[in-house]
Amino acid sequence: MSVLTGGTTAVPVSDDRTILPFVAEVRDAVRGPLFQRSAEEPPTVDVLRGRVAEAWRLWHASRFQRTEVGALLPSLIRDAQALPRVLEGAERRKAYAVLAEVWHLAQQALAYGCEAELYWVIVDRGRTAAQDADDHLTLAGAAWTFGNGLRETGYADEAVHIVEEAAGALEPQLEHGSADVRGMYGALHLHAAVTRARMGMEGDAWRHCDLADRAADRLPAGYAHPWTVFGRGNADFHAVSIGVDLRTPGVALDRAERIDLSTVPSVERRSRVLVEMARAQHLRKDQAGTLHWMTRA
Repeated sequence: MSVLTGGTTAVPVSDDRTILPFVAEVRDAVRGPLFQRSAEEPPTVDVLRGRVAEAWRLWHASRFQRTEVGALLPSLIRDAQALPRVLEGAERRKAYAVLAEVWHLAQQALAYGCEAELYWVIVDRGRTAAQDADDHLTLAGAAWTFGNGLRETGYADEAVHIVEEAAGALEPQLEHGSADVRGMYGALHLHAAVTRARMGMEGDAWRHCDLADRAADRLPAGYAHPWTVFGRGNADFHAVSIGVDLRTPGVALDRAERIDLSTVPSVERRSRVLVEMARAQHLRKDQAGTLHWMTRA
Protein backbone atom coordinates (compact mmCIF):
# COMPACT_ATOMS: atom_id res chain seq x y z
CA MET A 1 0.00 0.00 0.00
CA SER A 2 2.81 2.46 0.85
CA VAL A 3 4.26 2.01 -2.65
CA LEU A 4 0.93 3.10 -4.15
CA THR A 5 0.17 5.96 -1.76
CA GLY A 6 3.69 7.34 -1.31
CA GLY A 7 3.85 6.79 2.44
CA THR A 8 2.04 5.40 5.44
CA THR A 9 -0.15 8.42 6.21
CA ALA A 10 -3.10 7.24 4.12
CA VAL A 11 -5.58 5.11 6.05
CA PRO A 12 -7.46 2.26 4.35
CA VAL A 13 -11.21 2.23 5.02
CA SER A 14 -13.75 -0.55 4.88
CA ASP A 15 -14.99 0.19 1.36
CA ASP A 16 -11.50 -0.30 -0.12
CA ARG A 17 -10.99 3.43 -0.59
CA THR A 18 -8.01 5.25 0.86
CA ILE A 19 -8.32 8.42 2.90
CA LEU A 20 -6.01 11.05 1.42
CA PRO A 21 -3.48 12.61 3.83
CA PHE A 22 -4.95 16.14 3.63
CA VAL A 23 -8.54 15.09 4.33
CA ALA A 24 -8.38 15.72 8.10
CA GLU A 25 -7.47 19.38 7.57
CA VAL A 26 -10.19 19.79 4.94
CA ARG A 27 -12.69 18.16 7.28
CA ASP A 28 -11.75 20.62 10.04
CA ALA A 29 -12.20 23.55 7.63
CA VAL A 30 -15.60 22.25 6.50
CA ARG A 31 -16.69 21.97 10.13
CA GLY A 32 -15.40 25.44 11.01
CA PRO A 33 -17.28 27.69 13.47
CA LEU A 34 -20.44 29.43 12.34
CA PHE A 35 -20.00 32.64 14.36
CA GLN A 36 -16.34 33.01 15.28
CA ARG A 37 -14.43 35.24 12.89
CA SER A 38 -10.71 35.24 12.25
CA ALA A 39 -8.65 38.13 13.58
CA GLU A 40 -7.65 38.76 9.99
CA GLU A 41 -10.05 40.24 7.47
CA PRO A 42 -10.96 37.83 4.64
CA PRO A 43 -9.51 38.63 1.20
CA THR A 44 -11.49 40.60 -1.37
CA VAL A 45 -13.64 38.79 -3.91
CA ASP A 46 -11.12 39.48 -6.69
CA VAL A 47 -8.17 38.24 -4.63
CA LEU A 48 -10.00 35.07 -3.63
CA ARG A 49 -11.18 34.49 -7.21
CA GLY A 50 -7.55 34.74 -8.35
CA ARG A 51 -6.43 32.19 -5.75
CA VAL A 52 -9.16 29.78 -6.85
CA ALA A 53 -8.24 30.22 -10.52
CA GLU A 54 -4.60 29.47 -9.68
CA ALA A 55 -5.66 26.36 -7.77
CA TRP A 56 -7.60 25.14 -10.81
CA ARG A 57 -4.54 25.74 -13.02
CA LEU A 58 -2.46 23.70 -10.58
CA TRP A 59 -5.11 20.97 -10.60
CA HIS A 60 -4.79 20.59 -14.35
CA ALA A 61 -1.03 21.13 -14.67
CA SER A 62 0.29 18.98 -11.83
CA ARG A 63 1.09 15.29 -11.98
CA PHE A 64 0.37 15.27 -8.23
CA GLN A 65 -2.87 17.22 -8.41
CA ARG A 66 -4.59 15.87 -5.31
CA THR A 67 -1.60 16.30 -3.02
CA GLU A 68 -0.72 19.81 -4.21
CA VAL A 69 -4.25 21.19 -4.47
CA GLY A 70 -5.24 19.41 -1.25
CA ALA A 71 -2.64 21.45 0.61
CA LEU A 72 -4.37 24.66 -0.55
CA LEU A 73 -7.94 23.63 0.19
CA PRO A 74 -8.20 24.22 3.96
CA SER A 75 -7.29 27.92 3.76
CA LEU A 76 -9.36 28.40 0.62
CA ILE A 77 -12.40 26.87 2.30
CA ARG A 78 -12.00 28.95 5.46
CA ASP A 79 -11.54 32.24 3.58
CA ALA A 80 -14.31 31.52 1.06
CA GLN A 81 -16.78 30.65 3.82
CA ALA A 82 -15.95 33.81 5.78
CA LEU A 83 -16.14 36.26 2.89
CA PRO A 84 -19.92 36.38 2.20
CA ARG A 85 -20.55 37.19 5.88
CA VAL A 86 -18.86 40.60 5.56
CA LEU A 87 -20.43 41.61 2.24
CA GLU A 88 -23.87 42.64 1.03
CA GLY A 89 -25.85 42.77 -2.20
CA ALA A 90 -24.12 42.06 -5.50
CA GLU A 91 -20.69 41.62 -3.87
CA ARG A 92 -22.08 38.97 -1.55
CA ARG A 93 -23.54 37.08 -4.53
CA LYS A 94 -20.15 37.24 -6.26
CA ALA A 95 -18.53 35.87 -3.11
CA TYR A 96 -21.01 32.97 -3.08
CA ALA A 97 -20.09 32.22 -6.71
CA VAL A 98 -16.42 31.96 -5.70
CA LEU A 99 -17.36 29.84 -2.67
CA ALA A 100 -19.29 27.48 -4.96
CA GLU A 101 -16.20 27.06 -7.10
CA VAL A 102 -14.08 26.28 -4.02
CA TRP A 103 -16.52 23.53 -3.08
CA HIS A 104 -16.42 22.16 -6.65
CA LEU A 105 -12.62 22.05 -6.51
CA ALA A 106 -12.77 20.28 -3.15
CA GLN A 107 -15.23 17.76 -4.60
CA GLN A 108 -12.85 16.97 -7.44
CA ALA A 109 -9.87 16.63 -5.12
CA LEU A 110 -11.59 14.42 -2.56
CA ALA A 111 -13.45 12.09 -4.94
CA TYR A 112 -12.59 8.46 -4.05
CA GLY A 113 -10.32 9.72 -1.29
CA CYS A 114 -12.57 10.51 1.68
CA GLU A 115 -15.55 9.12 3.52
CA ALA A 116 -18.85 9.33 1.67
CA GLU A 117 -20.39 11.62 4.29
CA LEU A 118 -17.75 14.33 3.82
CA TYR A 119 -17.92 14.06 0.05
CA TRP A 120 -21.69 14.61 -0.04
CA VAL A 121 -21.53 17.49 2.46
CA ILE A 122 -19.10 19.22 0.08
CA VAL A 123 -21.31 18.50 -2.93
CA ASP A 124 -24.37 19.90 -1.17
CA ARG A 125 -22.54 23.01 -0.01
CA GLY A 126 -21.45 23.66 -3.58
CA ARG A 127 -25.09 23.51 -4.70
CA THR A 128 -26.23 25.79 -1.88
CA ALA A 129 -23.53 28.38 -2.55
CA ALA A 130 -24.44 28.36 -6.26
CA GLN A 131 -28.08 28.99 -5.39
CA ASP A 132 -27.08 31.91 -3.15
CA ALA A 133 -24.99 33.33 -6.00
CA ASP A 134 -28.19 33.52 -8.08
CA ASP A 135 -26.37 33.21 -11.41
CA HIS A 136 -27.18 30.77 -14.22
CA LEU A 137 -23.54 30.02 -15.06
CA THR A 138 -22.70 29.32 -11.42
CA LEU A 139 -25.75 27.07 -11.08
CA ALA A 140 -24.77 25.22 -14.27
CA GLY A 141 -21.33 24.57 -12.79
CA ALA A 142 -22.96 23.13 -9.69
CA ALA A 143 -25.08 20.89 -11.93
CA TRP A 144 -21.92 19.61 -13.66
CA THR A 145 -20.21 18.70 -10.39
CA PHE A 146 -23.40 17.33 -8.79
CA GLY A 147 -23.89 15.20 -11.90
CA ASN A 148 -20.42 13.74 -11.41
CA GLY A 149 -21.34 12.57 -7.95
CA LEU A 150 -24.66 11.13 -9.07
CA ARG A 151 -23.17 9.27 -12.03
CA GLU A 152 -20.38 7.70 -10.00
CA THR A 153 -22.77 6.48 -7.30
CA GLY A 154 -25.24 4.76 -9.59
CA TYR A 155 -27.77 7.52 -10.31
CA ALA A 156 -27.10 7.85 -14.03
CA ASP A 157 -30.59 8.92 -15.10
CA GLU A 158 -30.69 11.57 -12.40
CA ALA A 159 -27.26 12.83 -13.48
CA VAL A 160 -28.40 13.23 -17.08
CA HIS A 161 -31.57 15.02 -16.02
CA ILE A 162 -29.56 17.50 -13.93
CA VAL A 163 -27.07 18.38 -16.67
CA GLU A 164 -29.71 18.53 -19.42
CA GLU A 165 -31.75 20.95 -17.31
CA ALA A 166 -28.67 23.13 -16.75
CA ALA A 167 -27.76 23.09 -20.45
CA GLY A 168 -31.30 24.14 -21.30
CA ALA A 169 -31.03 27.08 -18.90
CA LEU A 170 -27.82 28.25 -20.61
CA GLU A 171 -29.07 27.77 -24.18
CA PRO A 172 -30.75 31.22 -24.50
CA GLN A 173 -27.41 32.84 -23.61
CA LEU A 174 -25.30 31.04 -26.22
CA GLU A 175 -25.66 33.66 -28.94
CA HIS A 176 -24.50 36.65 -26.92
CA GLY A 177 -23.00 35.05 -23.83
CA SER A 178 -19.35 34.70 -22.90
CA ALA A 179 -17.02 31.92 -23.98
CA ASP A 180 -17.38 30.45 -20.49
CA VAL A 181 -21.15 30.12 -21.03
CA ARG A 182 -20.56 28.16 -24.25
CA GLY A 183 -17.78 26.21 -22.55
CA MET A 184 -20.01 25.15 -19.68
CA TYR A 185 -22.85 24.34 -22.09
CA GLY A 186 -20.54 22.04 -24.02
CA ALA A 187 -19.18 20.46 -20.84
CA LEU A 188 -22.71 19.65 -19.70
CA HIS A 189 -23.48 17.88 -22.97
CA LEU A 190 -20.22 15.93 -22.81
CA HIS A 191 -21.20 14.89 -19.31
CA ALA A 192 -24.53 13.57 -20.60
CA ALA A 193 -22.81 11.90 -23.56
CA VAL A 194 -20.40 9.93 -21.38
CA THR A 195 -23.17 8.96 -18.96
CA ARG A 196 -25.41 7.67 -21.75
CA ALA A 197 -22.51 5.81 -23.33
CA ARG A 198 -21.83 3.99 -20.08
CA MET A 199 -25.51 3.03 -20.07
CA GLY A 200 -25.17 1.62 -23.61
CA MET A 201 -27.49 4.24 -25.11
CA GLU A 202 -25.63 4.86 -28.36
CA GLY A 203 -28.03 7.28 -30.04
CA ASP A 204 -28.35 9.56 -27.02
CA ALA A 205 -24.61 9.45 -26.38
CA TRP A 206 -23.67 10.63 -29.87
CA ARG A 207 -26.51 13.18 -29.92
CA HIS A 208 -25.09 14.86 -26.84
CA CYS A 209 -21.58 14.54 -28.25
CA ASP A 210 -22.70 16.33 -31.45
CA LEU A 211 -24.18 19.19 -29.39
CA ALA A 212 -20.91 19.51 -27.52
CA ASP A 213 -19.02 19.50 -30.83
CA ARG A 214 -21.09 22.42 -32.09
CA ALA A 215 -20.41 24.34 -28.89
CA ALA A 216 -16.68 23.67 -29.23
CA ASP A 217 -16.72 24.96 -32.81
CA ARG A 218 -18.09 28.29 -31.57
CA LEU A 219 -15.26 28.85 -29.11
CA PRO A 220 -12.09 30.88 -29.74
CA ALA A 221 -9.11 28.86 -30.94
CA GLY A 222 -7.20 27.42 -28.00
CA TYR A 223 -9.97 28.08 -25.48
CA ALA A 224 -10.36 25.71 -22.52
CA HIS A 225 -12.91 26.27 -19.76
CA PRO A 226 -11.01 27.15 -16.56
CA TRP A 227 -11.99 24.04 -14.62
CA THR A 228 -13.92 21.60 -16.84
CA VAL A 229 -11.26 22.28 -19.56
CA PHE A 230 -13.98 22.02 -22.18
CA GLY A 231 -12.80 23.10 -25.61
CA ARG A 232 -12.10 21.64 -29.02
CA GLY A 233 -9.48 19.21 -27.73
CA ASN A 234 -11.51 18.00 -24.76
CA ALA A 235 -14.53 17.36 -26.97
CA ASP A 236 -12.33 15.20 -29.22
CA PHE A 237 -10.95 13.36 -26.19
CA HIS A 238 -14.42 12.51 -24.93
CA ALA A 239 -15.42 11.07 -28.31
CA VAL A 240 -12.75 8.41 -27.77
CA SER A 241 -14.18 7.61 -24.32
CA ILE A 242 -17.69 7.38 -25.74
CA GLY A 243 -16.58 4.94 -28.42
CA VAL A 244 -14.89 2.73 -25.82
CA ASP A 245 -17.82 2.83 -23.38
CA LEU A 246 -20.13 1.80 -26.23
CA ARG A 247 -17.75 -1.11 -26.90
CA THR A 248 -16.99 0.07 -30.43
CA PRO A 249 -13.18 0.11 -30.38
CA GLY A 250 -12.90 0.80 -34.11
CA VAL A 251 -14.89 4.02 -33.71
CA ALA A 252 -12.84 4.99 -30.65
CA LEU A 253 -9.51 4.49 -32.41
CA ASP A 254 -10.75 6.30 -35.50
CA ARG A 255 -11.66 9.27 -33.29
CA ALA A 256 -8.29 9.00 -31.57
CA GLU A 257 -6.51 9.67 -34.88
CA ARG A 258 -7.98 13.19 -34.87
CA ILE A 259 -6.80 14.25 -31.42
CA ASP A 260 -3.89 16.49 -30.56
CA LEU A 261 -2.75 15.94 -26.97
CA SER A 262 -1.23 19.41 -26.78
CA THR A 263 -4.64 21.08 -27.19
CA VAL A 264 -5.77 20.22 -23.64
CA PRO A 265 -3.92 21.84 -20.70
CA SER A 266 -4.79 19.05 -18.27
CA VAL A 267 -2.21 16.36 -17.49
CA GLU A 268 -4.94 14.13 -16.11
CA ARG A 269 -7.14 14.46 -19.21
CA ARG A 270 -4.21 13.75 -21.53
CA SER A 271 -3.27 10.63 -19.59
CA ARG A 272 -6.92 9.56 -19.40
CA VAL A 273 -7.41 9.59 -23.16
CA LEU A 274 -4.31 7.40 -23.53
CA VAL A 275 -5.89 4.96 -21.07
CA GLU A 276 -9.03 5.02 -23.20
CA MET A 277 -6.95 4.10 -26.24
CA ALA A 278 -5.51 1.21 -24.24
CA ARG A 279 -9.06 0.13 -23.36
CA ALA A 280 -9.95 0.19 -27.06
CA GLN A 281 -6.99 -2.06 -27.90
CA HIS A 282 -7.95 -4.34 -25.02
CA LEU A 283 -11.44 -4.72 -26.50
CA ARG A 284 -9.75 -5.81 -29.73
CA LYS A 285 -7.62 -8.29 -27.72
CA ASP A 286 -4.47 -6.50 -28.87
CA GLN A 287 -2.21 -6.98 -25.84
CA ALA A 288 0.80 -5.21 -27.35
CA GLY A 289 -1.30 -2.17 -28.26
CA THR A 290 -2.87 -2.13 -24.78
CA LEU A 291 0.54 -2.20 -23.12
CA HIS A 292 1.88 0.51 -25.45
CA TRP A 293 -0.87 3.03 -24.61
CA MET A 294 -0.87 2.20 -20.89
CA THR A 295 2.87 2.79 -20.80
CA ARG A 296 2.42 6.17 -22.49
CA ALA A 297 -0.37 7.06 -20.08
